[in-house]
Amino acid sequence: MNSLDQMTIDDYFAEFSHFHVKKATELLQPLHVPGKDPLPDFSYATRQPFEPQAHVIAAAIKMLDETRRGMIVSECGTGKTIMGMLTIHEHAQPSVRQGGRNGDYRAIVLCPDHLIKKWKEELEETIPGVKVTIFDAAGKGCKHLISDMTRLYDRMKGPNGRWKKPQGAEWYILGRDQAKFLPA
Repeated sequence: MNSLDQMTIDDYFAEFSHFHVKKATELLQPLHVPGKDPLPDFSYATRQPFEPQAHVIAAAIKMLDETRRGMIVSECGTGKTIMGMLTIHEHAQPSVRQGGRNGDYRAIVLCPDHLIKKWKEELEETIPGVKVTIFDAAGKGCKHLISDMTRLYDRMKGPNGRWKKPQGAEWYILGRDQAKFLPA
């Protein structure tokens, strides 16, 4: 065996490929296997995901269960909005003992400004009883955005200045430029 600094790339892979294949196999196990793993029950939803979307949602729920973070990345038109909202909603359904929130949760969506109303409409069309809050809906500017956020905080403030516990599914939608307090 040569020292690493004397090896060519071909020598390196001939020597260590078995290790890399084994490690890649361990690390690249899928979170969800279509046809083997069950899909969530979306019977409550008034808009149903297509089967491929349901498989992505099932994998994304497991991703959140394991890591508490993640991303759904896909091409335009593949249904990222419905996949994202149903992933969060399903992830929060189990009991607290099982890692969920008993269906009581808050979610924040940060999206391009032109998608704020789309997110609101799709949430309301998909999840029965959802509470959706958008900020500065009239587009009047920074002062109104800050006023809306201040009113929300005052309304949600509980004892000791802490936020009250959520009651059901609560979604807050903020536009990307709004998040910068409307820089234009």
